[in-house]
Amino acid sequence: MYLGTVVEQGSAVDVIERPQHPYTQALVNAVPVPSRAGAEGRSGDRGSYPDATDVPSGCRFHPRCAKRFEPCDRVDPPLLRAGGAEQHAACLFARPALAKEADAVVG
Repeated sequence: MYLGTVVEQGSAVDVIERPQHPYTQALVNAVPVPSRAGAEGRSGDRGSYPDATDVPSGCRFHPRCAKRFEPCDRVDPPLLRAGGAEQHAACLFARPALAKEADAVVG
C-alpha cells in the first residue's frame, strides 16, 4: 500500500520474491540481509517523500519511481495482472502495451 492505495497484491511468496511494482521492489530491497549488507547497486526509490494531503496526479508513486515513463504522471493505473497468475500490480510498467493505450486515451 502506498499513500492509501494498494499497489500490489498476490501471494506472499510472489510479492516478496518477484515484486512487480517499483514501490514493492524498493521495500524488498530495503530489508537488511546479512549477505547484502553494504552491497552496492541496491535499487531504491528517488525523489522526495510525498505529502499525503497533496497526492500527485497519475500514479501516486511516479515522483519517486526510477521506472516512470509517459503516461505515469497522468494515468492512475488499476491493479493489472503481472508476474504470477494471482499477482497484480498497479503499474503501467508491468503492462507497457496498456500504457500505450492509456496514453492515447488521456493524451
